[in-house]
Amino acid sequence: MVSDIDLAVTKLASIRTDVGAFQNRIERSQAYIQAAMENTARSESIIRDADFALAAAAFARAQILAEVGARMLLQANLMPALALKLIQ
Repeated sequence: MVSDIDLAVTKLASIRTDVGAFQNRIERSQAYIQAAMENTARSESIIRDADFALAAAAFARAQILAEVGARMLLQANLMPALALKLIQ
């Protein structure tokens, strides 16, 4: 009877050890996955910020080119009028 109890206690301790080790592995895996998720979110944010900056720069460039084109066209239209004025 006492030997059966000792055997059961030993087996229970072994099972608790296995469960504790498994729980430790699960917790470490969870921490690793959480860190990977945070790193992925941070990377996505950086990429999104870079994409936005690129789009903003392209928009500013397009605005500048449009303004320069409009000014050049305006000056080109004024040139003949100035030439006629000088002739008269």
